[in-house]
Amino acid sequence: MKLRLFFICSALVVLCWVMAQATGTILLPKTGQTASYAAGDDGALQTGAVSPLPRFTDNSDGTVTDNLTGLIWLKNANCTNTAGGIVKSNGNLTWADALTWCNSLSSGTCDLSDGSTAGQWRLPNVDELESLVDLSQTNPALPTVNQFSNVQTSIYWSSSTDAYDTGYAWYVNMYDGSVKNFNTKTYASYVWPVRGGQVAVPAPTISGTPSSAIVGIAYTFTPTTSNATTISLTAGTLPLGLSLNASSGTITGTPTTAGTYSGIQITATGSGGSTNLSGLSITVIKNTPSVSAWPTASGINRGQALSASTLSGGTASVPGTFAFTNPATVPGSTGIYSTSVTFTPTNSANYNTASGTVTVAVSGGPTSVPVLEGWWLVPGLLAGVGIFARRRKE
Repeated sequence: MKLRLFFICSALVVLCWVMAQATGTILLPKTGQTASYAAGDDGALQTGAVSPLPRFTDNSDGTVTDNLTGLIWLKNANCTNTAGGIVKSNGNLTWADALTWCNSLSSGTCDLSDGSTAGQWRLPNVDELESLVDLSQTNPALPTVNQFSNVQTSIYWSSSTDAYDTGYAWYVNMYDGSVKNFNTKTYASYVWPVRGGQVAVPAPTISGTPSSAIVGIAYTFTPTTSNATTISLTAGTLPLGLSLNASSGTITGTPTTAGTYSGIQITATGSGGSTNLSGLSITVIKNTPSVSAWPTASGINRGQALSASTLSGGTASVPGTFAFTNPATVPGSTGIYSTSVTFTPTNSANYNTASGTVTVAVSGGPTSVPVLEGWWLVPGLLAGVGIFARRRKE
């Protein structure tokens, strides 16, 4: 076991510093000890920064602000209300329960009316707890003028674990200000919550750039965030079919309308405030439908244009029509003719056209009868003669 007395370890009160503006150095506060027991001791030299007057301010909302450190303490140093499911009827808690109880504290509990929420209060670390001690006082070892109530002249848990044996945690005895680690974490001690001060809750961060989307295709964009509890759309309009998840900030869905959606802003909000991600833009591109089966074309005769052929069948991913790309084209020879067909979606505002190839059978067509110059045709008069030509008289 180890014993650490405040009067020989006051330099560890890290959170009680003040900035010396002239030199840019850091000064630790005075310990409060004024009696000298030997030349050159703390009481004789009284080095360190002078505590402000008043040292403490009662905020009239169940909290007290330490004007030296900026830390905000629970005014009632031994609140016995239940918080986070931890019953504290006798005032003492194990170390683990003390952490949970402090972190669950919120306005409406322990006479608090400060608007605080669960997660803002915590168990102080050993230096923060030590910062309350005045070594010129005992029973309790606090400045004579303070606004706390129900202070117990006994040991209070800190959130700091002993590095030598992690089954133990450091605590401060408010009877004489001593700091010890004699008790295991399963031991029940008093609890004094703290919040704010120099341990500031960082503001949320949010970043990212949305990619383009495609009509009819599932889309996802997740910004990178930290220290955020909620994400909200605070400006602009998302593309139709997309929505924002307030917990993760993810924008998901299947867009239905092509276009560019600018001026979008999403805001990350947390205990440390809010941060905007502004100037976002999501472009939704037209989709190109897929054609699983192209239509078949009926045959035509030589000399006919493709428009004489009829297209039948054909299957596409969206409604639409099939047509020859160049219907006025006349194939130059008989046989199998390969030509382009265009699929035009009914919803042309959001879907592109698609092109494919079909074949058309071109046959020879009917036989033509030549007419000889200077001859005229008359029907045959005799059965079986058919057609004969008679020269016209000049």
